[in-house]
Amino acid sequence: ARDTFAPLTQLRRLELAQCNIIDIAPLAFSELHHLETLSLKGNRIAALEKNAFWGLTKLAALDLGHNRIQRLSHAAFNGLTRLEILQL
Repeated sequence: ARDTFAPLTQLRRLELAQCNIIDIAPLAFSELHHLETLSLKGNRIAALEKNAFWGLTKLAALDLGHNRIQRLSHAAFNGLTRLEILQL
Protein backbone atom coordinates (compact mmCIF):
# COMPACT_ATOMS: atom_id res chain seq x y z
CA ALA A 1 0.00 0.00 0.00
CA ARG A 2 1.10 3.54 -0.65
CA ASP A 3 1.21 4.49 3.06
CA THR A 4 3.17 1.45 4.27
CA PHE A 5 6.37 3.43 4.67
CA ALA A 6 4.78 6.82 5.47
CA PRO A 7 6.10 7.02 9.07
CA LEU A 8 9.68 6.39 7.89
CA THR A 9 10.24 9.67 6.09
CA GLN A 10 13.87 10.05 7.27
CA LEU A 11 14.94 6.57 6.14
CA ARG A 12 18.07 6.61 3.97
CA ARG A 13 18.59 2.88 3.25
CA LEU A 14 15.97 0.16 2.82
CA GLU A 15 16.82 -3.55 2.39
CA LEU A 16 13.97 -5.69 1.12
CA ALA A 17 16.13 -8.41 -0.37
CA GLN A 18 14.81 -11.97 -0.58
CA CYS A 19 11.37 -11.16 0.83
CA ASN A 20 9.34 -12.95 -1.86
CA ILE A 21 7.98 -9.65 -3.16
CA ILE A 22 6.09 -10.23 -6.39
CA ASP A 23 5.08 -6.70 -7.37
CA ILE A 24 5.54 -3.06 -6.47
CA ALA A 25 2.48 -0.86 -6.29
CA PRO A 26 2.79 2.52 -8.02
CA LEU A 27 3.89 5.17 -5.51
CA ALA A 28 4.71 2.47 -2.90
CA PHE A 29 7.82 4.34 -1.80
CA SER A 30 6.60 7.89 -2.50
CA GLU A 31 6.86 9.05 1.13
CA LEU A 32 10.54 8.09 1.46
CA HIS A 33 11.92 11.43 0.30
CA HIS A 34 15.37 10.90 1.85
CA LEU A 35 15.95 7.33 0.65
CA GLU A 36 19.35 6.98 -1.04
CA THR A 37 19.68 3.19 -1.38
CA LEU A 38 16.97 0.61 -2.08
CA SER A 39 17.60 -3.11 -2.45
CA LEU A 40 14.87 -5.36 -3.81
CA LYS A 41 17.39 -8.03 -4.81
CA GLY A 42 16.39 -11.68 -4.96
CA ASN A 43 12.61 -11.30 -5.01
CA ARG A 44 10.04 -12.52 -7.54
CA ILE A 45 9.24 -9.19 -9.18
CA ALA A 46 8.10 -9.83 -12.76
CA ALA A 47 6.99 -6.35 -13.83
CA LEU A 48 7.79 -2.73 -13.05
CA GLU A 49 4.86 -0.45 -13.74
CA LYS A 50 4.68 3.31 -14.31
CA ASN A 51 5.79 5.36 -11.30
CA ALA A 52 6.98 2.31 -9.35
CA PHE A 53 9.65 4.47 -7.70
CA TRP A 54 8.03 7.90 -7.91
CA GLY A 55 8.99 10.25 -5.08
CA LEU A 56 12.46 8.82 -4.52
CA THR A 57 14.16 12.01 -5.61
CA LYS A 58 17.36 11.32 -3.64
CA LEU A 59 17.72 7.66 -4.62
CA ALA A 60 21.25 7.02 -5.89
CA ALA A 61 21.36 3.20 -5.89
CA LEU A 62 18.64 0.71 -6.83
CA ASP A 63 19.26 -3.03 -6.81
CA LEU A 64 16.69 -5.15 -8.64
CA GLY A 65 19.08 -8.01 -9.41
CA HIS A 66 18.00 -11.65 -9.28
CA ASN A 67 14.32 -10.96 -9.92
CA ARG A 68 12.09 -12.25 -12.70
CA ILE A 69 11.53 -8.97 -14.51
CA GLN A 70 9.84 -9.61 -17.84
CA ARG A 71 7.91 -6.37 -18.33
CA LEU A 72 9.27 -2.89 -17.79
CA SER A 73 7.11 0.19 -18.22
CA HIS A 74 8.78 3.02 -20.11
CA ALA A 75 7.95 5.20 -17.08
CA ALA A 76 8.94 2.79 -14.29
CA PHE A 77 11.89 4.94 -13.29
CA ASN A 78 10.17 8.34 -13.55
CA GLY A 79 11.50 10.86 -11.05
CA LEU A 80 14.79 9.10 -10.26
CA THR A 81 16.87 12.12 -11.19
CA ARG A 82 19.82 11.25 -8.90
CA LEU A 83 20.06 7.56 -9.73
CA GLU A 84 23.69 6.56 -10.31
CA ILE A 85 23.59 2.78 -9.85
CA LEU A 86 20.91 0.49 -11.27
CA GLN A 87 21.37 -3.26 -10.98
CA LEU A 88 19.03 -5.46 -12.98
